[in-house]
Amino acid sequence: MTAMALLRLRCRARAVAVLVAGTAFGLLLALVETGWSPLRTVDRSVAHQLNEWISGMPAVVAALQVVTWLGDPAVIASLLGLATVRLLTRRRVRLACYVVVTGIGAAILAETVKELVERTRPLLAEPVGVVDGASFPSGHALGSMVGYGVLLLVFLPAVPRRARPHLAVGCGVLVLVVGFTRVALGVHFVSDVLAGWLLGLAWLGLTTAAFGHRRRQPATRAG
Repeated sequence: MTAMALLRLRCRARAVAVLVAGTAFGLLLALVETGWSPLRTVDRSVAHQLNEWISGMPAVVAALQVVTWLGDPAVIASLLGLATVRLLTRRRVRLACYVVVTGIGAAILAETVKELVERTRPLLAEPVGVVDGASFPSGHALGSMVGYGVLLLVFLPAVPRRARPHLAVGCGVLVLVVGFTRVALGVHFVSDVLAGWLLGLAWLGLTTAAFGHRRRQPATRAG
């Protein structure tokens, strides 16, 4: 397979991923907005049972709070800020812009959808965690998907080839675990976390495609 054919295949795969993630998010949003009974039942059942189980284990709660901190918007913003500075010092302006646009866009998306949907957070008898604001989608889930996804895409080429699969899997596991902590701590429903992942993946795919296309344009014109 030629380099051009491989590039086209990757572009198509990325487009499919964006379409699937975006469609799935739209469907989930519709189900939440219409109050679909099966989804509400699953959301409430998981939130109550998991929170009740976790609340009796202080050590586990402490560990979950540490992990969930890794998905905090302030932490993600700090990591992306450091990455941007690093890229600018190496004169990788386009990549720095990619990081900034993707990160800020994700934050705006999360807050905008939260304000539009205005979903109430889980109401639990003895919540492990207490957070203000709307519930859908999970900002931690969206932010970790986008934040760690961007860092992986930008810096993976600098990692030795043998270590790349391990790093990719590690980032994926971290994103999943951060999402789990939001449900376990009783501050989000399962559907909130799923929505955050899906919207984050769609947005990450869109910006990656946009900046990747722009990066190839000069070479195309020069040829």
